[in-house]
Amino acid sequence: MSKAIKGMLTLLMVIVVLGFGVFTYLDLYGGTRTPAEQSASGVTLQFWYTDSSMTSYYNNAASYFNKRNEGVTIVPTLVDSAEYLDDIYEASVEGTSYPDLYVISDDSLGKAYLAGLTVPVTGEDLSTLWEEFSTVAISAVTYENKVLGYPFYFNTSTLVYNETYLQQIANGETASSDDEDDVDLSTADPEDGDASEEEEESAEDTEEESSEAAEAGTETETGETVAENGSFSIEELVPVTVAELLDLANNYEAPDGVESLFKWDVNDVFYNYYFIGGQIVVDGSTSSDVDINTEGAISCLTIFQELTEFFYVDPDEVDADSILEEFLEGKVLFTIMDINHALQLEEAAAEGTMEYDYGYSVIPHPSDVWMGAALSVTQVVVVNGYSENAEAAAAFASFLTEEYGREVESLYTSTGHVSANKTVEKTTELEEVFSKEYERSTCLPKNPAAGNFWMLLENTFSNVWEGESIETELLTLEDQVKAQYAVE
Repeated sequence: MSKAIKGMLTLLMVIVVLGFGVFTYLDLYGGTRTPAEQSASGVTLQFWYTDSSMTSYYNNAASYFNKRNEGVTIVPTLVDSAEYLDDIYEASVEGTSYPDLYVISDDSLGKAYLAGLTVPVTGEDLSTLWEEFSTVAISAVTYENKVLGYPFYFNTSTLVYNETYLQQIANGETASSDDEDDVDLSTADPEDGDASEEEEESAEDTEEESSEAAEAGTETETGETVAENGSFSIEELVPVTVAELLDLANNYEAPDGVESLFKWDVNDVFYNYYFIGGQIVVDGSTSSDVDINTEGAISCLTIFQELTEFFYVDPDEVDADSILEEFLEGKVLFTIMDINHALQLEEAAAEGTMEYDYGYSVIPHPSDVWMGAALSVTQVVVVNGYSENAEAAAAFASFLTEEYGREVESLYTSTGHVSANKTVEKTTELEEVFSKEYERSTCLPKNPAAGNFWMLLENTFSNVWEGESIETELLTLEDQVKAQYAVE
């Protein structure tokens, strides 16, 4: 072996040893490095979103994150595009001006995943998600058994009622529908009719005790909350099931000014979905995952159809906006609103154009046997699978959906959106009730094959409302959805 070759081998060994020494030093004394520390030369991350109401919030969050993580710069970009996800894909494939992370609704996650536009959440980030978010929120960001993003905020629907009118009913200020057969809503059993003589005697024995408790605003021994004036509380009049809602309709006349006891937009799946949301399965990868024509769905849609006898709403004459206007005018006692319309209600109250008190409650279950589940749409922060800085992007996604909203800036106060993070304090009735509804809700299927499920389900509800056969409609819907899925 020549001296020249020996010299080159010696030099290479020195370089390897020195390199190993540097690596060992960093591992031993440098600790675990953050994405910012790994990017001493500086990393700029593009963050895309479509909701203009979030611009200020995103800019503030990015500025805060940038200051805390030297070397990393988050650049929020508002994108106005009807083909948002397609634009992300094209930009990513071309490798120019594509987002490192972005915000989409949960029903688009399947398409994003199949296009390679997602990075699964793993490790410590995944553990944190399970600690800070409900199972519904985790389900919303899960596809093919992979958690593909960070839940951020949501929209769903819940019951809204005119508290002023309900208080009048609670106080006994409105006339019964039958003065000769006056029924006390707080105690009457709709199946038994009038109380038996034994019940009446028992009521007389406890009348004095109840009166004393009422004056003190306390609870009776039966646990019934009694108002200061001796009548029962509003909470007992807010229906928990549809049967209780019908009981209210049967036993009391509405206060003056009320034209509809219960009215909602029967055209929109978003408000109807809770009738069958807890009784069908539509998400999954194959046709065998679909289960729509179930006993529970049939029973719940039967209840839905029967509501036309009590609260018929002409689909051609209503939408969510018109019903909100009627509620503001005091013409409707109970309705169903999503967060966007509830925020308009809040704004009207703040401006003084809403003259009545109002309250929120979860939507009544179809029955005490079949539970309802409202539809929810979750906005998700997703790390792009094409990003060369996925770790840094994940750090910002985690920060934005967890720490920032909990400790720095209130999402609801700043934007009107309600955080999906259960550790974020909910300071208003709107946030509290919508969060409760969200935690028992269900989401649209994420499988791209079911992209028209919304339209198909809307047709089903419309036909059922007009009196068509429930079993036929559900079977048709199930066949249509299964036909679009791959056969297992």
